[in-house]
Amino acid sequence: MAVLAPSSTTPGPAIRPDLTYNHAMSQITLVLPFALPVPEFAPDLVRALQAPALAALLARSA
Repeated sequence: MAVLAPSSTTPGPAIRPDLTYNHAMSQITLVLPFALPVPEFAPDLVRALQAPALAALLARSA
């Protein structure tokens, strides 16, 4: 398995491509709401957050 070394502008440990959702991102900020919104709000989440994976997850949770 190849491990990508971080670029000179990206501090932090080496990035394992097989464990990352987006290979260009070395860090992910995860925001956990107190309650999940109803699935009908999934399209609004896509537009507002630019997070299609989150919207898809919320749509399947119902």
